[in-house]
Amino acid sequence: MDMDALAAARGADFDRLFQAQMIPHHAGAVTMAAEAQAASERAEVRRLAGQIIAAQAREMLVAAGAARLG
Repeated sequence: MDMDALAAARGADFDRLFQAQMIPHHAGAVTMAAEAQAASERAEVRRLAGQIIAAQAREMLVAAGAARLG
């Protein structure tokens, strides 16, 4: 994330930059959670990872949709 660019942006530019930066942020969370599902021996960790994957996938769809609306 480019926090300096985000801090300097205002209005619609801020909105677009925020949405654009959140998509890869959420994608990273999905990648990490998938690794947790594969590697963890604890059922509660695997369950949490599944919940994170579902939630972050929804967030990416929302951010992508908002980005298209401009």
